[in-house]
Amino acid sequence: GLEELDPTGDEFDPNLHDCMSHQPHEEAEEGKVVTTVRPGYKLKKRLLRAASVVVSSGRPKAEEDSES
Repeated sequence: GLEELDPTGDEFDPNLHDCMSHQPHEEAEEGKVVTTVRPGYKLKKRLLRAASVVVSSGRPKAEEDSES
């Protein structure tokens, strides 16, 4: 019943994920997990350890400014 949590690509959920940092990302929307630093674990429905993740802060500012 042990399940490993690798939330890369998922929406950030503070109940399941521990945000280590935010970083701009070319493709991922703001609030999406771009990297899993350390996987989390669940036993049945109980969270044993939250996954440590890096979350997208959206597109880099330089690109947004040049598109306007």
